[in-house]
Amino acid sequence: KSAIIYTRVSTGDQAEKGASLDNQEQRCLAWAALNNVSVVNIFREEGVSAKTHNRPKMNEMFKYIASNGKNLDYLIIYEIDRLTRNASDFYTIKDFFTKYGVTLKDPSSQLETTYSDKVMHGLKAIIAEVDNDMKSDRVRENMKSHAANGELMHKAPYGLENCRDYMGRSTCRPILSISKPIAMLLAEFSTGSYRVHHLLRKASEIGLKQSNGKPMTHQILRKILTNPLYAGLSKSTHTDGQLLASIFDGIIPKEIYF
Repeated sequence: KSAIIYTRVSTGDQAEKGASLDNQEQRCLAWAALNNVSVVNIFREEGVSAKTHNRPKMNEMFKYIASNGKNLDYLIIYEIDRLTRNASDFYTIKDFFTKYGVTLKDPSSQLETTYSDKVMHGLKAIIAEVDNDMKSDRVRENMKSHAANGELMHKAPYGLENCRDYMGRSTCRPILSISKPIAMLLAEFSTGSYRVHHLLRKASEIGLKQSNGKPMTHQILRKILTNPLYAGLSKSTHTDGQLLASIFDGIIPKEIYF
């Protein structure tokens, strides 16, 4: 009997939790040795999340199975979540293996596939998906909590750059060469005397261009003129669409924005 091994880590901290690539590989090799299975190839995926299907080593493994499936018996993995954290995707991937006669195994599997193996793999796929959903919910709630306290939870807009304050909080600071002309346009826009197309000409006159060096466009300038962060206010999905005070003071007074 012959097999291939697939291992994956998404972050360095998994090494501390016993799921390093080397540990995964050793466990899979131990199963193969115990069951007198010859390992013919090993695919090691480093630093790639299970959320994406575009994984170099996984794609390489799929191609290898498609070309050598007739000579393969097993794919050995450390845990189901090394393949995917989505139950539906798991069964799609499993169907691909079945098509080429390759059976999925992990260190807890028997050599001969049992109903128990099938049940456990299905349960592990569901547990991995639920665990991933719970982690995502915790991350979203954590980001909302930080946003409610005025922290910046997204990329800073043009003319500002992401940074941390003296307390380590996520915020931003102005890039003076860009933020000064933006502040001038914001001030003029607040008077109500200028429309976007008027300020587009002014932007050209004072040399304010896009981040790629191209002339400012109507669409991009409108986004700048209506972004509350320039006035030290935050509004995003993390604030549930509410306008909240930011720990960033802004480059114009709040009164000008309103």
